Amino acid sequence: MTLPKPEQAPAAPPNVAEPVLVAKPRAIRANRLPLRIGADSNGNNRFLGEMARE
Repeated sequence: MTLPKPEQAPAAPPNVAEPVLVAKPRAIRANRLPLRIGADSNGNNRFLGEMARE
């Protein structure tokens, strides 16, 4: 059974909560430093550490 579509959406109840938007935290803050992982075209800047995944 399909109900008929109403002409208007009903009004919100008087105790409705406002939507809350929570910003997702950033793992690394923005900066002007170049990101270098691996080696550049000259074979320098080799990454010798480890990376963890969260």
